[in-house]
Amino acid sequence: MAFLVCSFCKKSFDVVNFLSQMNGYSSLTDSGHSSCPNCHQSLEFRVKSNEIEVGYTYWAGSLHFEAMEVFGVTRLSQHRNDDVITFEINGIVIAVIDRKAI
Repeated sequence: MAFLVCSFCKKSFDVVNFLSQMNGYSSLTDSGHSSCPNCHQSLEFRVKSNEIEVGYTYWAGSLHFEAMEVFGVTRLSQHRNDDVITFEINGIVIAVIDRKAI
């Protein structure tokens, strides 16, 4: 089981639960929003192969995502099919609609 650490409350939580509770994912910034299951603070994140980056989005001529922390997550992948983005971790598949701009 893979865990992340909340940048607000500093408590760890399960990656699968975090991704399952996400509010959406945007291909515009290749990032999403979910909440820490412990303190319920909103966290912005980006999924890459075998890692999750936690950070924030900002405008600098155009919208960008800036990673502040990187967590290694073995067997994590992301796939796109039209407007559906799926994340797979240890055989568990989580699908979300691409919201372009969150």
